[in-house]
Amino acid sequence: MKLLYWGTVRPEAASDIAALRFTTPLHITLIRVFASEAQPFANCPEIVASVRHRCDKDKRNALVPTIDFSMDMGADYSTRLMIIKGSFQVLSFALYGDTVSQPTSPPSYEPITLPAVNPVPLSKAIDPANAADPTFLAKNLLKMMPDAPPLPLAIRLMYCLKPTDDDWENETFPYHGTSLEFNDELDLAQAGDMISRPLRRETAETAISAFASRVNDLIGSKSRTQSDNIARLFSASASQIPSLALALCLHIDPEMVFDAQTLDDSALLYLLDAVANADLARHCGSEEFTGILTQCLESPTSDKDTKTTARRLIHRIHAWNILEEALSNMSDEYDTCIGMIKDIGTEEKSLGIWLESMVLHQDLVTKLAENPVPSAPLYPFSSSCVNHDEFIAYVRAFIGVAAVFVVWAWADSIGHDECRERTLAIVRLWQNVEGYREITNHLLSLRQFSRRLKWIITPDYDGAPPRRAGCIGEQIISELANDPRAIEHELFRETILSLTPPLSFISEGERTRLRKSALVADDGLFAAMDEVFFKSDRPGLSLRRLHVLRVSLATVTREFMENEEGELRVVQAAWDGSSMGLLPQLISLLTEVSNDLNKHFSLTVSPPPPIESELVHQLFSTGYDLLRLLLPLTLVLPLIPRSTRDLVCALVELFSCTGLTRSVFTHSTSIPSASDAARQSCLDLIRQVSRLKPAAPSVEKPLCQVVLATLLECSMESRDGDPAHQIMRLVPTVLPSLLGPLKAFFRVLNAEKKVHVMDRLIKLDDGVIGIAEWLLIEELKVLLQTLNLIRVSGSDNTVHVMALKCHASIMLQFLAELVRTSSNWFLATLKDVADVHVNLKSVMTTGRAVGFVDATDFGDLIADLTIGYLARVQNVEHAWDVPVLRRLLVWSAASDSVALRQELGRSLWTVAGMEEPAIELVEGAIVIVEWLLAHRSPEFVGLSGMTIGDSMKVEEFLESVVMEDQAHIVRGFKKLSTDEDEVLLPEPIELSTTLEIQLKDIPDIFYPESIPVPSTPKGTITPDVLGSVVVSPPNALLYSPMASTLTKNYANNDFRELRQATSSRQNTSRLPSMHVDVGIHGPST
Repeated sequence: MKLLYWGTVRPEAASDIAALRFTTPLHITLIRVFASEAQPFANCPEIVASVRHRCDKDKRNALVPTIDFSMDMGADYSTRLMIIKGSFQVLSFALYGDTVSQPTSPPSYEPITLPAVNPVPLSKAIDPANAADPTFLAKNLLKMMPDAPPLPLAIRLMYCLKPTDDDWENETFPYHGTSLEFNDELDLAQAGDMISRPLRRETAETAISAFASRVNDLIGSKSRTQSDNIARLFSASASQIPSLALALCLHIDPEMVFDAQTLDDSALLYLLDAVANADLARHCGSEEFTGILTQCLESPTSDKDTKTTARRLIHRIHAWNILEEALSNMSDEYDTCIGMIKDIGTEEKSLGIWLESMVLHQDLVTKLAENPVPSAPLYPFSSSCVNHDEFIAYVRAFIGVAAVFVVWAWADSIGHDECRERTLAIVRLWQNVEGYREITNHLLSLRQFSRRLKWIITPDYDGAPPRRAGCIGEQIISELANDPRAIEHELFRETILSLTPPLSFISEGERTRLRKSALVADDGLFAAMDEVFFKSDRPGLSLRRLHVLRVSLATVTREFMENEEGELRVVQAAWDGSSMGLLPQLISLLTEVSNDLNKHFSLTVSPPPPIESELVHQLFSTGYDLLRLLLPLTLVLPLIPRSTRDLVCALVELFSCTGLTRSVFTHSTSIPSASDAARQSCLDLIRQVSRLKPAAPSVEKPLCQVVLATLLECSMESRDGDPAHQIMRLVPTVLPSLLGPLKAFFRVLNAEKKVHVMDRLIKLDDGVIGIAEWLLIEELKVLLQTLNLIRVSGSDNTVHVMALKCHASIMLQFLAELVRTSSNWFLATLKDVADVHVNLKSVMTTGRAVGFVDATDFGDLIADLTIGYLARVQNVEHAWDVPVLRRLLVWSAASDSVALRQELGRSLWTVAGMEEPAIELVEGAIVIVEWLLAHRSPEFVGLSGMTIGDSMKVEEFLESVVMEDQAHIVRGFKKLSTDEDEVLLPEPIELSTTLEIQLKDIPDIFYPESIPVPSTPKGTITPDVLGSVVVSPPNALLYSPMASTLTKNYANNDFRELRQATSSRQNTSRLPSMHVDVGIHGPST
């Protein structure tokens, strides 16, 4: 420990704070304060301490001679600043400790890779998607309650045949039931009433058969009343034990009861519930009955509701056949089955009937159980890209979740708090799991569960302490309200509006936001349109604004899609609320959403905004909702070019952000799902808009041209150019006018995307315009220019040169991929297009002079380009393989012998230098040597492009690869001479497809130091007639170079005085001149 500091400090002005700043970091261990007039150091008596307090008269402030304050800063900490605060005027003290040596250079930055965040899989106990029996969780939850019914009976009571108040009071409940005893006065209406309650467990099969036979006897001529009664019987029997529905199917033929005239909306709704049962779906799936439904659908007398129900009924019958087949075998119609399951999940009775079928029908249970359990995560199914394992997991998950909801309903009905809390906790957990979230929120929109959530969050009495179930219920409501489709349901809106403070989980701000959204949905279209056109001065979109906007968009979309006059009502509401058109306003909102999203993915925003996952999720979801509304609107409302340009720019920004979500938000599951939906909608809307016609015939530019031009310009400023290949169409009419933007866009793509765009252009153009050929020529020109710059740079290794090498490497990679993927087109272009041949030959010549080669196997590319060049010269078609090489080498030595010898020698040396060359390269090397030995021209008895040492390496390589019967090849190669007098190829230059530099070196890439300073060329005042003419001002071209009098120099005011003469003012043939001392701001002083 040593003395670090001694001194006296005084506070600043009237404050009680003094500060010290040290030149080096200090590690302080002791602070020693001395009393006034004390001598701290014996060897320095002239140093005297001084301490003076603000209250000198107060003796309590007198200090003892020395006070020590020990400090423990820790070994890893030091300081360069010390702040003293207290009631003092003067204070002397000393600091003891050690100095900390500073590093001579700042520590180098070493990038690290952040660990991947993998989601924790669900426990098997609550993961029905990966269970052989998806109902095991519901069965275990039922065991928590005493005297709980079996799961099939609970499904029947909670979803289908709901008990009355008297049933709950029955001592035998839930095992009470009705018998099938009837008398001779039984009619169809009474039969329907009999089976509207659960049957007794002991009901005999004979009684069921007798009941079905009696119903068959009661059927008379076709009528609407009879159709309604039979449909009601089918619906009621579908939710009973399976034998009852089978018995009715055996005795009642639908074609004998129903026809297009007797089927009304009521009967169709009964049948829609009935065919959720597998047996009844098979029974009603005959061609005759589906033909009756088709007639009902096409009848001009049927109203919209009847047609909608008939369409759903036909789809449900058809989807059941596909579902039964898909449970056992592969299918390409999984989306049809999933659509049917989701449709069934919108109605409680249909859901209960379908769930009973999947639990009680042994054939369906067996088919589902035969599928293996993959133990894979469940994914949301928003598209048709579903394989068999994912489909089976979805079906199991839907069954398991629906069964758990049954347990929730039963526990809530009998008031079993423990089971209800545990069930609600599982439901809340599923809301946070991708895949389960969609199913759970879908079932939460059912009427009874909206009511149960309302009852759960309502306290038993005023001032009652919060219950755990109520707190979980608030969390479920908060999560469910993020989906605007849930707020469209009236009962859920009532639940939201019933929220009153104090609440356990939902804050007051969130409650007001939910209330605002519910009121907008309640008020309907005009209130929603007001929110769409709402203008705010605040920058950016807040969470509250996004939630309300999404509800408003959902209301407008529902009105537009479901109402017969929806288009007219939406347009009228837009014009009544604002003078601005609906399409421009929606495009403006989409632009605002994309701009806000871009801030979260941009590297140029400073300071970067905080990562708000919920805000990003709502932005993507709002963008998807806007696109979902714009898709139908753009088909019926006019879209002008200006709006089209704004729309495409917004789509490019939104699309580029969707490609980065899975890498930025790895911890989130909801954000990638929302971005994927928005990504696909972007592509769908761009395709649709590019096919539209202009709003007015007078518009010259077609919208597809506006779309493509805007897309090319915006994509160059974006992070992702993938949308380009989605809309490249109408090539003959669009692309020729966009060659400039297309060239600039093509220049900024990487090699892989260049090949993809080039392949699309080749197919779309089909040789009509030659767009792809023109782009290839331009790329070869740029490559040639880059190689020349590399050659001029010599051995320099500046950042600019490194960037040039990287650029050349990428362009070579593009050529290599193009040769491999479009070899036939490349060869045809090489033969037919002279500019391609000339530029490729220049590239090969310059490349040999530079010596470009790459560690990533660009040797194959050089060989391919060489063969292609020789094929051009000799008019040889080939497929880029060894047999082609054999045919190609049989050519006249007069073509380009020097270039060929160099290429062959370099190829042999390159293959010999590889550690493990491919078989094709070895065979090619042997073919080259055989051709050299067989060629009788004296120009090919020697090799060039390599040294004698290189030749020995090739000889060792051949000895290691040739077979015994090919030993003559090695002997013959030894006879070949190596001519070192010829110009050898330069040393290879290593190229790389990646460039690692520091941020400070980025300007050097675009602005290299060696920029020539412009200078004015020297010339004579009167050049020779046959010599070069030096022209300075543009108007000098008007005068003869021999007119030496025009070069007179004026001084001071000579020129101005000369121009005052009358004769000079009459000459107006020459241009006005400016005096030497007159500038644009007037005479100089």
